[in-house]
Amino acid sequence: MKKLIVFCALIVPLCTNSVRAEGTWTTFDIPGANSTVLWGINGSNIVGTYVDASGRSHGFLFNGTSWTTLDKPGATDTYVTRIDGSNIVGWYYDATGQHGFLYNGSIWTPLDVGFPRDIDGSNIVQGGSAVYNWTTWTWTFLTNPVPGATHTFAYGIDGSNIVGSYMVYPNQYSFLYNGETWTTLPGYSVIAYGIDGSNIVGYSGWGYDISGYLYDGTSVTILNMPGAVRTWLLGIDGDTIVGRYEDASGTFHGLIYTISEPAIEAVVAFNPDTLNKNIKVQAQYVTACITLPEGYDVSSIDASTVAITSLTGTDYQTDYYQAADLNFTPQVGDHNEDGTPDLTVKFNRRELIANLWVDNVAITVEGELLSGEHFKGIGHIRVIDKGK
Repeated sequence: MKKLIVFCALIVPLCTNSVRAEGTWTTFDIPGANSTVLWGINGSNIVGTYVDASGRSHGFLFNGTSWTTLDKPGATDTYVTRIDGSNIVGWYYDATGQHGFLYNGSIWTPLDVGFPRDIDGSNIVQGGSAVYNWTTWTWTFLTNPVPGATHTFAYGIDGSNIVGSYMVYPNQYSFLYNGETWTTLPGYSVIAYGIDGSNIVGYSGWGYDISGYLYDGTSVTILNMPGAVRTWLLGIDGDTIVGRYEDASGTFHGLIYTISEPAIEAVVAFNPDTLNKNIKVQAQYVTACITLPEGYDVSSIDASTVAITSLTGTDYQTDYYQAADLNFTPQVGDHNEDGTPDLTVKFNRRELIANLWVDNVAITVEGELLSGEHFKGIGHIRVIDKGK
């Protein structure tokens, strides 16, 4: 057993070009490793893979206090992906090639089932479009989720729920499958990698533009490790998420993200609520009218924290940041005349419309109250290109 020497917490505010985090970020690095990735979590146990100075990959188990290297005997490289109770899955390479495995803490059982990605009870998802029951030695094959879909991949399992991704060329989408119904998850270019209850984690984007993705069954939150170039969320258990991030030097680190209490649900309306991209001379501002639920006072909103943080259309989602313009004093009143007090703030209209597609766009506005509580709401703007 090796004691964990380097386990440093990063609890710093997100940079202004990223979505605000509603939780705590922690960096996890295996001492002396060239890179570390955390793949799975179950209770206080976390599993992952690290690469040593010679370029060899090793699996490991961290029990909340200390860590243990997990190398399949005879393997040249070992990758550990998920844990469920005492059972751990992953894959390894030896002189004969690549093999999956099931490890129960003492016995390594080879599983020639491709690349085992997750385990829940007796069921293992193997990275392709199939689930393997390791107690009955039976397979369940997943059909393509929508007409025209190809390359279906299953990555996470929780009970009867499976998440993964599929292709409808040239686009990639993610799915939730409950054994009967396929549901395409919101967002564009998303890979869903882990699931626990109603929470699904993964990542969105392509190439060098990759952000963490959290979907709670109702709304999507884009999460970026502070200071990271790219962020991947790979596993979840309760309110704890694990994954990896890449720093500016190109080094990969493990990450742990702890979800905080849900944000206060605000109602947001924009004025104007229709914008024409073809008009060359735009008015300078668009106004957002923010209403809080009963029991909260809009005058307690800290206007310096109010910002647009994401844009979602029919086929895309992006983490776009624009702070409210404080050259205009926020006004408390009943501007939408619904009998409930609201707060109006202004955003730069020209900058906003330059980042909008022609679509009915859902725009997320976030901020904090003076008490430190976080609020979040979604308003909509119709974007047209009339007269083009």
